[in-house]
Amino acid sequence: MKAASSFVRQGTPGFRRGLARGVSSGVFGAFLAAAVGWGCATSGAQQRGAEGSPLSQEGWAHAIAGDAERARRDFTAALAAAPEDPFARYGRLALAFEHGDTEAALDDLQLLLADADRKDAGPWTRWLANAAAVWLDVLMFETSAWQARWAELMAIPGERLPWPVRLEWLQALDDTARRMGQPERLVEVAQRAHCPRTAVQQGSAGRRPVLDLRVPLGQGTRTQSEGPVQVSGCRVQVPSRDGLPGVVLIRSELELPEGGAYDVVLDYRGLAALRVDEGPYHAHGSTDAWGPHHSAMRVTLAPGRHTLELRLSTYGGGAEYWLAAFHADAEAIVPKTSPEPLPLHEPAAVALGALTRVQVARLEGRWHEGLRAFETLRGLRTFALGLVESGRFALADPTAPDNVTRDRARSAFRLAIERDPAAVRARLALSSLESLEGRTREATLQAQAARKQAPRFWPAALAAHEAFSVDGLEHQADEALDAALAIVGIASAGQPPRVWGCPVLEAAFRRARQRDHLGSLDSWLDLLNRCDARDLGRAAQALDRGMPALAAQLYAAAGAVSAAPHWQTLDHAQALAAAGQTRSAMALVEAEARVWARDPSFVLRLANLHTQQGDEARARAVLTDALQRFPGATDVRQAARALGVPLPIDGERVDGLGVIRRFLNSDRRYDAPAVFVLDRLAERVFPDGTRMLLTHGIVRVQSKEALDRWGEVNVPAGAEVLTLRTVKADLTVREPEDIFGKESVSAPELEPGDFVEWETLETVEPSAAFAPGFLGQRFYFQSNEAPLDLSEYLVVLPTTAEVSFDRRAQAPAPLEERRGDGLRTLYFVARQVPQVFPERAADNALQWIPSVRLASQVDAHTWAAFVAERLSTIARPSPQVEDVAAEVLAEAGGPSAGQADRAAALVAWTTKKIEAEGTADEPATFALARGRGNRLAVALALGRALGVRAEPVMVRPLSVAAHDDVSSPEEVMSFSEVILYFPELPSASGQPGVFVDLRLRHAPFGYVPPGLDGARALNLDGVPRFTSSLVSDRREVDLRLAVALDGGATLKVSEHLVGSPAIEWAEALEQIGADEDKRQRRFEDAYLAHQFPGAELQMVSFDVRDGEVHLTYEAKLERLASVSSRGMTVEPRFFVSQPGRRFATEPTRATTLLVGPDVPLVLNATVIWPAGFRVIDAGEGVAVEPLGPHGPRFVERRTVSPGQAGSPAQVVIHRESRVPLLRVSSSSYAKLSASLRKVDAAEQSVIRVVAPDAVSGGPARPVVTAGDAHAK
Repeated sequence: MKAASSFVRQGTPGFRRGLARGVSSGVFGAFLAAAVGWGCATSGAQQRGAEGSPLSQEGWAHAIAGDAERARRDFTAALAAAPEDPFARYGRLALAFEHGDTEAALDDLQLLLADADRKDAGPWTRWLANAAAVWLDVLMFETSAWQARWAELMAIPGERLPWPVRLEWLQALDDTARRMGQPERLVEVAQRAHCPRTAVQQGSAGRRPVLDLRVPLGQGTRTQSEGPVQVSGCRVQVPSRDGLPGVVLIRSELELPEGGAYDVVLDYRGLAALRVDEGPYHAHGSTDAWGPHHSAMRVTLAPGRHTLELRLSTYGGGAEYWLAAFHADAEAIVPKTSPEPLPLHEPAAVALGALTRVQVARLEGRWHEGLRAFETLRGLRTFALGLVESGRFALADPTAPDNVTRDRARSAFRLAIERDPAAVRARLALSSLESLEGRTREATLQAQAARKQAPRFWPAALAAHEAFSVDGLEHQADEALDAALAIVGIASAGQPPRVWGCPVLEAAFRRARQRDHLGSLDSWLDLLNRCDARDLGRAAQALDRGMPALAAQLYAAAGAVSAAPHWQTLDHAQALAAAGQTRSAMALVEAEARVWARDPSFVLRLANLHTQQGDEARARAVLTDALQRFPGATDVRQAARALGVPLPIDGERVDGLGVIRRFLNSDRRYDAPAVFVLDRLAERVFPDGTRMLLTHGIVRVQSKEALDRWGEVNVPAGAEVLTLRTVKADLTVREPEDIFGKESVSAPELEPGDFVEWETLETVEPSAAFAPGFLGQRFYFQSNEAPLDLSEYLVVLPTTAEVSFDRRAQAPAPLEERRGDGLRTLYFVARQVPQVFPERAADNALQWIPSVRLASQVDAHTWAAFVAERLSTIARPSPQVEDVAAEVLAEAGGPSAGQADRAAALVAWTTKKIEAEGTADEPATFALARGRGNRLAVALALGRALGVRAEPVMVRPLSVAAHDDVSSPEEVMSFSEVILYFPELPSASGQPGVFVDLRLRHAPFGYVPPGLDGARALNLDGVPRFTSSLVSDRREVDLRLAVALDGGATLKVSEHLVGSPAIEWAEALEQIGADEDKRQRRFEDAYLAHQFPGAELQMVSFDVRDGEVHLTYEAKLERLASVSSRGMTVEPRFFVSQPGRRFATEPTRATTLLVGPDVPLVLNATVIWPAGFRVIDAGEGVAVEPLGPHGPRFVERRTVSPGQAGSPAQVVIHRESRVPLLRVSSSSYAKLSASLRKVDAAEQSVIRVVAPDAVSGGPARPVVTAGDAHAK
C-alpha cells in the first residue's frame, strides 16, 4: 500500500477534498486500481453503474424541475451511498461545472473516467464519461493545479475508455504538456496514443476536394513529388503546395508494440479518407451528413510497422489534423446514441438522454444526431443544465447561419439563468453574446452577476473586467482585474509558487503596458511564460530590449512545444540574426520555406538576411525566383523593386511618350470627341495559372465634352497604378499629387488637345476551376466610346502551355513568337479602327465586335465538375429537412404519391416558403433556418429525403447565344443559369426529363421561361442537353366593347393568362395582399390605364389557380370613338404588339437583330355600335409569317356583322401575335421589317361607321369583309 498512500499524498487539493465530501475509500481504491493498474475485477461481475439509485433519481427530478441546490445534495448523498453510481457522479459534475466550481468538477470527472476505464464498467458509465469528456479541456485550462492534474490523468491506463473519451483525454494531456514547455512529456503523450512520428506529403489526388476524395490514383488524378509536413506530437500541419483546393495525399508510418484490435482515430474538420496497409478506405465525414470531425476505424493489426494513407479534402490553405491508434477494447465500442433503456424514471430519462446526446454530438461533431436531442432540450424549459448545453450546441451548430444560432443560444442562456441564477457559465456566455452584438450594458450586468454568484471563479472576474473596459469604466475594470489576480494568487506582479489563469495574466500585462508601468512588464511576462511556455511575449520583449540571444533561446523553447512553430519562425530568425547568428537564421528560414512553399514571408526574410550579409546578388536571385512563384504577392513585388529586380512583365511595357510622339507625327485625324491613341493589354501567364495583367491606355481628349468622360480615371479594384498622368501636346507631363489607395484619380490640368495616360498592374490568382489552366478575359478591338488608333493584345505564356483562343467578328489573327527563355508570345494588333455605334435591339456584342479570348485546359467537363464540386455539400440533411419532407409528402398525397406528385409538391413548397437569395453554394439547412436563401439546395435536399432524383443543370440563356450555336470552350462560363432537372419524370414529348426554374414562385410545375426554353444546357457530368418547358406562355383575351352615341364605351374583358403573365400577376397580387380596394386601384392604375387610357374601372376579379390566372373586369370609357356629323371612327389600340415600331425602325442593319420574346396573344374583340349605325370600313387585315412557321407570326382579321332587324352592327377583331426570341441576320432584315411595318399599319387601321341619318357627300367606301381583310 506504499504506492497508494504516496499517490494520495501527491494528489491535488481538490482531489483530496473529494474524499472529504464522501468519496469512500473503496471508490478511491477502485480509482487507484484503474489508474495505477493493480488488482483485477472479478470476471463476470455485475456491471458497475448499471442503474441509478433512488437518490440519484431524486437528484435528476430536482434538476429537471430547476432546483439545482437540492439536486446537488441528492447527488452527493447518492454518491456517499453508492460511489459507483454514474448518474449521480455525472449530475454532480454537471452542476459543479455550470456553477464555476472547477476543482470539484474536475475531481468528479477524473473519478468518472476512472470508473469508465474499469473492465466491469457498464455501458451507461462509459456513455456518461463520453458526454462529460466535452468539459475536460476547459477544466484543465481553468484549474489551479494543471500540472499535478496532468500527472493524475496520465496515470489512468485508459485502455477501456471509449475512443472519443481517449481522444479528448489525450488531447487535453497534449495541450497541457505544451503549456508546461516539456517536449519529453509531449513525447510521452504521443507514445501513449501510438501517433505516427513522421508523415510525408505525396502530392495531390485531384483538384476537387470532395469528388476526387476516393478516386484511385492513375484514374484522372495527378501526383507531385514528395514534400514535408510538420509533425508535433500527434498534431500534423500540412502546408499548401500550390494554394489551390484539392485532395492532399499523406503517408505515415505507424509503429505498434503489440498486435490486436486498434481504433485508428482521426480528428479533422473536413472530409477525409483513411486506410491502413492498402486496405479499404474509411470515410471521415460525408456529403450526406453534417460532420463528424472525430471518427475511428476498427482494424486488427500485427505488431510492427504499418502504413497509413490519408486523403484530406483541402481548400487551398493547408490543413491540420490529429491522428492516433488506440488499442481497442471490444467492450468500449461507443454507440452513436445513448444506450437503451435508460435506467431512470420519466422525465429524467428523456432529459438526461437528450443532454448527453447533445454533448456527444458536440464533442464528435455529429450534428445531425444531436439536432433532434437539441430540440428536446429546448422544450424542457425548467431544465437549466439542458438549456445551457443547448445554448452551447446552438453556438457551435454549423447547420444554421450565425445570426440564427446566436438568437437560439441567447434564448437558451436566458431561460437557464431564470431557472438557475447560479449558472455562471450561462451568464458568461450570454455576456459574451451581448458584447458581440454591441449591447455592452447587458454584457456588463451578466458578467457582474456571474462574479457575484461565483466569487472564486476567475473567468467571471475577468469577464467583468473586459465588459467594464469596453464601456470605458476604468476604475471598475481595474477592480475586477485585481479581484481576478487575487483569485489566481497574485496580489502584485510577484512570483507565486503556482501560476494559472493565463488570460488574467495577459490582461494584467496589457494594462501595465498601456499605462507604461515598465518596471513590472518583465515580471508579468515571466508569469505568462510559466503559465504557458508557448507564450512569446517574453521573447518579443527581450528582442525589443536589445537581448537577441535571450530572445532566440526563448523562441526556440516555445517552438519545441508549439503545434505550429512556423508562426514564430520569422521572429526567431530575426533574433538569431540580431545575435550575430545570421547563418543559423538563414538555415532556419530556408528549412521553413521548403515546408511552407506557398508562404512568401519566408522568402522575403531570406532575401533580407542575404542583404544584411551584404550579398545583394544572392538576395536578388532569391527575389527573382520568388517573383515566379508568387507573382501575385504585393510585398514580393515591392521588395524586388527596392533591389532593382525587374518584374516578369516589365519587359512587355512600352514608352507612352514615344507612342504619343509617333501619333502626333503621323498626322492621323479622327472626327470624334476623343480617340484611343493606345489601347493595350499585356498578359503574362505563369505555370500555375496565375496571370499578371498590364493595362496601358492613352486617350487624346479632342473636345470639352470629352473632359468629363476622360478626366477621371477609374482604378480597378486591387490594381497597382504604375503610371497616371496628363501629357500636354508639347509632351510635358502633369502628374497627380496622390494616387495611392484611390478608386478614381483626376487627370491634372486636362484640356482639349491633351492626352490622358494610365498604366495599371493586376494579378489574377489561379482559377479554382481550371488551374493550372486559365480562362482569360475577352479583349475587344473596337469601342463604342472612341475610335482606336492602336489596339494591342499581347500574351506571354510557357511554351509547354496548351492554349486555345476564340476569335469573333473578324478579330485579328495572332502573330506567334517562340522565345529562348521557355516562353512564347501571341500578339494581336488592330490599327485605325473606327468607333462603333450600336444599333437598336442588337445581338450580344460578342457576335459583332471583333474580339478574342484565350484559354488553357478549359472545357465543359472541367467547368461542370467544378460546379458539381461547389454544390456537392449543399443538400446535406437535417431533422428540419426530414420534417419538411414529411410535410411535403403529405401535400403530395401521402406515401402512395408518385414521383411526379412528389416533385411538384417539393417545388411548390420550396418556391412558396423560401425567399430566394444568397449564393448557389449555401446549404439547404441555412435557408430552412431563416426562411430565405438557396432554393436549389432546399429542393435537392427535399428530393433526397423524398426519394426523388433531382439534379442541377447549367443553362446558357438564349439571349447569349442561339440554341444551335455550339459553345466554344472559351465561353463555357456562359452556362450561367442553374435550374433544377428531374431526369426520371416524363416530359410533354414523352422523353424523360422535366426542368424547373426555381426563381419563379408561382410558376406551374415544369415551366421554363422563354429566355431559357430550348436553350443549350450542361448537367454536372458535362453532358450537353436542351431544356424544354411543359408549359408555354399565352394570353387569351375576349373583349366586348359597347360604343355609345357620344363616343364613350363600356367594356367587358376576360383574360386567360398562362406562363410568365400569370406568374407576374400572381406575384403582384401576393405583394398587394387581400385588400380588394388596393387591388382595384393597382389594377386600374398599372394595367387598365395602359390598355384603355382614361378608363374607369367598375369591377375586377382574379382567379389564381394551378399556375394560371383568369382576369375578369368591366370598365367605362368616356371617349373611345371620335364622333363627327357623319358618324364615328375608332382606332383599336388595345392589346397591340406594334412589332414594326419596336424592331423595324432602321431601313437597313449592319448587325444581327435580336427579336422577342413576347407573350403569344390571341384576342377576340367585339365592338358593338349604336343601333342603326353602319360600318363602312372595318380597317385593314394582315397575316404574315415572314421567317417561316417557327418565326414571328401576326394575324389581324376584321369581320363585320352589318346588323339587321334592329340588331346593332358589330366588328369582330381577331388578333394573333407570336414573337419568339430569335436572331435576324442583316440579309433577312429587309424582308422581316417590311412585314412588321404592315402589322403596325393593320393594328392601327381605323374602323369607320356612319350614322343612320347621315347625308353622304360622295360615294361611301365599301365595307371591308373578312375575306377581303385576309387577302390584304
